[in-house]
Amino acid sequence: MPKVSIIVPVYNVESKLRRCLDSIKHQDYSDFECILVDDGSSDISGNICDEYAHSDRRFKVLHQKNHGVSAARNAGLKVALGDWILFVDSDDWVSSQFISAFFNGSMADIVFQGLMKDSLQGSNPVLFEHNPTHVFVENLYYLEKKNLLGWCWNKMFRSSIIKENNICYPENISLREDAVFTLQVLCHANSITWRNVAYYHYVETVGSLMTKLRPYEELAICNDILYNLRCEVVRLHPYNEYAIWAKNEFFKYKATIVRYAFYRKYYLSRTIRYCLLKEITHMVLDIQGLGTTDQLIFKICRMPLPLYLKDTIINIIAKCHGHKYYKGQI
Repeated sequence: MPKVSIIVPVYNVESKLRRCLDSIKHQDYSDFECILVDDGSSDISGNICDEYAHSDRRFKVLHQKNHGVSAARNAGLKVALGDWILFVDSDDWVSSQFISAFFNGSMADIVFQGLMKDSLQGSNPVLFEHNPTHVFVENLYYLEKKNLLGWCWNKMFRSSIIKENNICYPENISLREDAVFTLQVLCHANSITWRNVAYYHYVETVGSLMTKLRPYEELAICNDILYNLRCEVVRLHPYNEYAIWAKNEFFKYKATIVRYAFYRKYYLSRTIRYCLLKEITHMVLDIQGLGTTDQLIFKICRMPLPLYLKDTIINIIAKCHGHKYYKGQI
């Protein structure tokens, strides 16, 4: 029985896959299984997975029809045998100390690491500035503010929590699913700790899922799910500062996604748009964390103007923003 199960969803990454799998293969911690889930790749990614499984018995392959990254991770979770679960994306790679570093210190239900952001401009480490405390929700609040909660691949999960509570990735959304999964685990966890290292290399690429245009409804659903999960954590581990932060994040995101209701591809009806504008009008929010366009939209919503005029102005702003940042998708 392996100590650690590494789950790698694979889809059409033939040019980067060997780098990823080689980095896992050459870990200085060897007691692991690596579950490769070929999610219906149309290139030779599936063949590469088979090649590694044939040459190293620690690698196992699941081939399935394309259902998305969440379904691929869920398939891996169903067959994982390890006491601990790790996730690695197939277009990223890890340093040789990636696994062993998780065991270098006191353990908890979830153990975090920092990460290394690799781009054309160079590598930028994201690390922790404080040591973890013994208070669960204080640690969680720090990680949220540090923006290290949302990714699944910079942390190691205790497998028993996932399996005993039937926790899985949401397959009806295609963004922020990592944060949803982690918060689900946190609703059943009692301890968090971290290692101040950055052995996971997140490769930032142009045209990734993070830059794809999505409908307003999906963004709103994600925001509701995350807020409800954070509220559940607060119910289990009362902490007023985190509760206030979670509520502010909920409203901030709600203000941020207003423009998505105006993008031509997912243009919402006038009735729904008017409801959104009315809601924003009465929202109390510190807009310093919003982007320039979102701050402008929020200020217009708060102006004493007729709804039709606000709608017209925001429509123009959203269209200009969409053509600039989602060129070819609008």
